[in-house]
Amino acid sequence: FASMFRRDDNDAFAEVIIQDLATDGVLDAGTHKINSHHAGSYRGCRIRLFGARVCKPVLGRQTANRSDLLVARISLPKGVAGAISIDTDKRRILEGQSFQVDHDQFHHIFGVSCTDRMAAKSLLTSQMAESLLLVQQRITNPLDKASLNNVRVAMRVADGTLVLLV
Repeated sequence: FASMFRRDDNDAFAEVIIQDLATDGVLDAGTHKINSHHAGSYRGCRIRLFGARVCKPVLGRQTANRSDLLVARISLPKGVAGAISIDTDKRRILEGQSFQVDHDQFHHIFGVSCTDRMAAKSLLTSQMAESLLLVQQRITNPLDKASLNNVRVAMRVADGTLVLLV
């Protein structure tokens, strides 16, 4: 990690990503604080990793709901046509065509929509499905004492970037 990434003090860039995610409906609007921000590259892809805490006010309560986020934004080496939305919170899937990945367990956990089926087919291989399932299962493993309940894993691919949110 240390050889690929360095601390990045440009938290304004991370804040723009958070605002874009809220505008797109991936995240609820609220105040946010960037806790850590790292940048680097791997095989020609620019990568930004950051952690944030989002506070969403709740009507009728003095305290807000808090969520800790981990966001990875990767600039892809080649553009992807259209947009692809993958989410464990199926209510937050962007509008588009439903898309099925050839993996039995994947669709029990994730919802998928896309605006370009060919682009989705080229990106969402069974290996990609397996990788996303592994991320989700490692975090929410009920046998792990440090397991977190109600963890959400979402991925958006559009405009030459991939954003992974946990």
